[in-house]
Amino acid sequence: MRVRAVRLISSAIMLLGVGVCAVSLARLHEQQTIEWSRAPGVIAIGLAGVGCALAAMSFAWSRYLRALSGPGLSFPQSLHQVAMMLVGKYVPIMIGGVLARVSDNAGRVGPGVVVLATLAEQLGAVLAALAIGAIAYALALIPSILPLLVATQLLGYRMIPIIVQRLMEWLSLLLRKRFRSIPASLPVLRPSDLRAAIALQFVQWLGLGVFVAATAVLVMPGVSSVTLLVICGAYATAVVVGIAVVVLPGGLGVREAAFVGLSASALAPQDALQLALALRIAMSGFDVFAFLVNLSIRVICAKRRLPRQ
Repeated sequence: MRVRAVRLISSAIMLLGVGVCAVSLARLHEQQTIEWSRAPGVIAIGLAGVGCALAAMSFAWSRYLRALSGPGLSFPQSLHQVAMMLVGKYVPIMIGGVLARVSDNAGRVGPGVVVLATLAEQLGAVLAALAIGAIAYALALIPSILPLLVATQLLGYRMIPIIVQRLMEWLSLLLRKRFRSIPASLPVLRPSDLRAAIALQFVQWLGLGVFVAATAVLVMPGVSSVTLLVICGAYATAVVVGIAVVVLPGGLGVREAAFVGLSASALAPQDALQLALALRIAMSGFDVFAFLVNLSIRVICAKRRLPRQ
């Protein structure tokens, strides 16, 4: 009975998050309308990027739980908890998405493991976003530098488990004051699962990069490939800045300001601000898309009488 009650909390947070997201999406769309009918081919490419990113995020989350010796999740389960995190950030609670995940895993995974796995996931996402952003920036400036960039990223990829482990040890000391279930001695993450999860997050950011580029083409037809690289690099870095400001849903305002500043070398301030708002709309649409895909899969599983949890 208690497990059912706490899982109702996760469902409530998810529904509230979708509602707030839909309201925000409507308000943003009043200020900036994207002509979705302008280029069906570009939209198809953007949707392919969205699907790739969402699938990679789902598989990565399952790997993060396994890296902490937690149970593996099926794809529908992992997708459900990723969707929770995406829409939970719209709830006016600083840790809405995390709370929803903890509630959804009640009776199966301890809250400490869920919190630590989410922490590792966010750190991995930040590292992947910074890496993809740096690659995009460098390619825009010096296209011939690609082999050196690949070699550097491969070297850094080997060091990522160590970096994430050290960062988690530091941050877990702060989190133990709020989540008493987090152990005093942090368990060592399984390097193989951790590397697989972060590799999937690189795929996630490549998919999101395709989506960002497609949105930019819809807003600014005829934009050059070099400018698209700058836009992708600026956006990935700006998202990291927005994540750092955890008190605002999705880094609202901060992400846009960072994007305008980082893309100044390729876009006029007015154009950058227009595109930043369009990307906010597009990414809110991505969150709603994740919720709808998750809902569809859960309905299909229910009709086939497959376990949803």
